[in-house]
Amino acid sequence: MNRTLRRTVAWCCLLLALINTPTPADAAPPPATKPLKGFSILLDPGHGGADSGAVGPTGLKESTANLRVATYLRMLLLADGASVTMTREGDQFLSLGDRVAIASRTNPDLFVSIHHNASLNKNVVNRAEVFYNGLDQGMSWLVGQAMVEGFKPRKGDMPTLLIPGGFFVLRNCPVPGVLTEAGYISLKPIERELKSAKGLTAEAQILRMAIRKAFSQPRLEAEVFTTRPAFVNTAFTRFIVSTSEPIAQARFRVTPPSRTEFAIERIPFGGTVYALYNTRPLPSGDYEVSMLFTGLKGSVSRTVKLPIRLELPPEGSVLMPVAPNIPAGLQGEFPLVLVLKDAFGRVNPRQMPFTARWGDRVIPGITGPDGKAVILLQLTGQETGPQAVEVNAEERVIARTAVEVAAPRGNLVIGQVFSGTSRTGLEKVRIQTSASRMVQTTAGGYFACEFPVIFRNLRLRLIPPAGYLPEERWIRMGTESVARPRFVFEPYAPRLQGRSIGIIAGRDLDPWVRPLVKGLMKCGVKVFRLPFPAGQEHPEYVAVTRANAMGTLDAVLSLKAETGPTLVMRHYHRGGAGKAIAEAVKKQLSADPAPVSAAVAAGSDYELGNTGATCLVVGIPALVPPQTNERVAEAFLNALQQQF
Repeated sequence: MNRTLRRTVAWCCLLLALINTPTPADAAPPPATKPLKGFSILLDPGHGGADSGAVGPTGLKESTANLRVATYLRMLLLADGASVTMTREGDQFLSLGDRVAIASRTNPDLFVSIHHNASLNKNVVNRAEVFYNGLDQGMSWLVGQAMVEGFKPRKGDMPTLLIPGGFFVLRNCPVPGVLTEAGYISLKPIERELKSAKGLTAEAQILRMAIRKAFSQPRLEAEVFTTRPAFVNTAFTRFIVSTSEPIAQARFRVTPPSRTEFAIERIPFGGTVYALYNTRPLPSGDYEVSMLFTGLKGSVSRTVKLPIRLELPPEGSVLMPVAPNIPAGLQGEFPLVLVLKDAFGRVNPRQMPFTARWGDRVIPGITGPDGKAVILLQLTGQETGPQAVEVNAEERVIARTAVEVAAPRGNLVIGQVFSGTSRTGLEKVRIQTSASRMVQTTAGGYFACEFPVIFRNLRLRLIPPAGYLPEERWIRMGTESVARPRFVFEPYAPRLQGRSIGIIAGRDLDPWVRPLVKGLMKCGVKVFRLPFPAGQEHPEYVAVTRANAMGTLDAVLSLKAETGPTLVMRHYHRGGAGKAIAEAVKKQLSADPAPVSAAVAAGSDYELGNTGATCLVVGIPALVPPQTNERVAEAFLNALQQQF
């Protein structure tokens, strides 16, 4: 019998012995029971194929070690009665999206992604790390906590960490999930263990017992009785929730973030039936409410997600002419603006088909996502008397107006302002007609202003919203008393216009944050200062979790005070957009007449690997020349424009 065959037989014998060996009474049920019967588990051996992951000192691939541990763990879990699936059973490549797709298709009770850590530092101190889905504080956290307790540090090891993870396979996983980094394969002793049956089965056994422990408590079952999505037409929603046992605590997260909160209240004589409702009125829109319930005995539910489509009926909607009157004899388009309102007097942001009736003419239309629309009356110049217009939607009249036809007094300007990139009207452009008078564009970019004296030339100062630069424009009136100019504005920074960027920084770094935020907003960027509770040990965990919950950020910049003399920009180890931005910043700073010392490197900062958006960590040096903060902000603005 050759050595390979003897080793294989030995591994199998050891595994069978491990499966059949009774464990202490407080750690596992009697051998005759199947503690995981009825539970389904998806094991995800990390990496594979062309992506080998880390490589140990003597050549052991992380992908191989991950698969071996997962294979042993599957045998152990099957012996416990679980239904087990693996994302891969051989050395093949799977994308992160493929792994999430398998989880979506199989819908297991638990997703476990198995990895092993590595470091270029040969003297790194070994430790295990367990990441749980940071957006799921329920079963993901419970399993992660049990695994941390199982990975007991050996002599010389650092304590095992439980970390809210934002890796792609965790934040996009539809089921409870954890990702394990059981040790540093880059260390010779750990690699040696991962080459042995004893080391592999020991790790698998730790994971097995942690899963047993987490699932030893019956899971709390919760169900919301409604369609998916739930279609609602009232600002105060109400749903029925049924649970398998009384609820001690309920946690809610609303996406997109809203000022309203959700709560539950037990229905009298309903057993474990509850009313779910929001405490403040919601505006029209699409929402997702994530719910996590804890029972009186400590059991936890899976995260329940309820998509809601809220369409409030229009109440008190407004139909306004852009100009106070229709100039007598005017031919062509005359704009009216329709603004939907709800019962609370708020703008009702919903797309809604409507028909406008003007005399014997019917004008169909649909409001935009902001609840606004422009209705154009096609004038012949023969109109006299009040022009009555009414708008019908949802089988009733929702708005009406009557516009007088009158001769203009002096000059009248009915204009429109466009964005040069989107070719749509620009709203909220302020137009200064004199030192004391200003008007503002409305939906569609329309505006009107009247001058009591007839001028040959009119000067207008246009102040557009963030992302565009103010301009002065002249209008030559000629012989007409009504001018209809069209102005086009090009964005100040087209590639940044409309982008969303998150900032992570403590308040002590405000002198660096302010010029950066000011510059970004000037470019039309939506800037979000992410929560950073300085009193916590790891405030970056909170910031990254919020960024991932938002799901709309294009980039995240994390600023950290450091002691060195150099501005160090750290990016995700695989490079990508973060590295490109950092290199562009470094290039500009080094080319300045008074160069700023800057460096670019791959980093291991938590934010880099756990943020869904492109992330860059900026290490701020302790002592810098005056105005370095403004120069760095300018360099970042230029670099971001190049990248996007």
